[in-house]
Amino acid sequence: MKARSKVSLNALRTFEAVARHKNMVRAADELLVTAGAVSRQISELQSSLSFDLFVGHRTHHILTPAGQQLAASVTKALDDIEATLGAIDTERDKILDVACLSTLAVRWLIPRLHRFRTEHPDIDVRLSTDPRTPHKTGHRMDVSILAHAPDHEIGERDTILFREKLGLVMTPSLAGSQQALQPNDLQDISLLLSKTRPNAWTSWLAIQNVPDRKPPHTSTFEHLSLAIEAAAAGLGICVTPAHLVLDDLSNARLSAPFGFQDSGYVYAAHAHGRPKQKVADFIDWLSRETKSL
Repeated sequence: MKARSKVSLNALRTFEAVARHKNMVRAADELLVTAGAVSRQISELQSSLSFDLFVGHRTHHILTPAGQQLAASVTKALDDIEATLGAIDTERDKILDVACLSTLAVRWLIPRLHRFRTEHPDIDVRLSTDPRTPHKTGHRMDVSILAHAPDHEIGERDTILFREKLGLVMTPSLAGSQQALQPNDLQDISLLLSKTRPNAWTSWLAIQNVPDRKPPHTSTFEHLSLAIEAAAAGLGICVTPAHLVLDDLSNARLSAPFGFQDSGYVYAAHAHGRPKQKVADFIDWLSRETKSL
């Protein structure tokens, strides 16, 4: 029986991701490990070979001719394995694992998922609303829907969906009870905050060019979805992204007397792992659904 090479298969998989991305951080993101773990795997692989994988220091991510040859071979092998697994386990390729922030899932994504299922009845979307950053969860994801801060660098695996618009909402009756409502008139109305977006009020005041000051009465909820529901029940005012209250505004359950302004946040769909048709189909659908936001 032919003896197999003692080169670590995990190290080869890690090397293939680095070679494809030309970046250890993005490779780590795909593999759901730390950049340090990727570096250790590359070091282990390099130490077991008699040729250099990278030109100069390995952090430059410039492949040598031998490294290019190995990367092409490993990529082909992994593609063949993926194709074989898909052919053998037909159920495996029908499940799409999507990570999404809980309020976005409940108030925007789930009410629209029936349209994706109509287009792709063979794909079963499985949602995760892990409270940690979606792309850092320990289990495997196909797509993460992320809200990126203004200073975040958009990656090559990210598809920008829409720019967030932030606004203050309350019941129409509460808004109508205020004479010539201005931001400064809100000091006597209860402010409804959330642990998941604690700086929303401060951000909104900055957009309105109003000094940062908090109403005397505040209530803090675990999730923004709960704070929105409290606002709809007439318990106070809540600052929220516009896409989370579209239905409430259209049926006059909530009112946004000051409108919505760009917060600087960008929502994007991040594709994990190797390219898959089901991932491409879902991100294409998301792009169409968010086109008007």
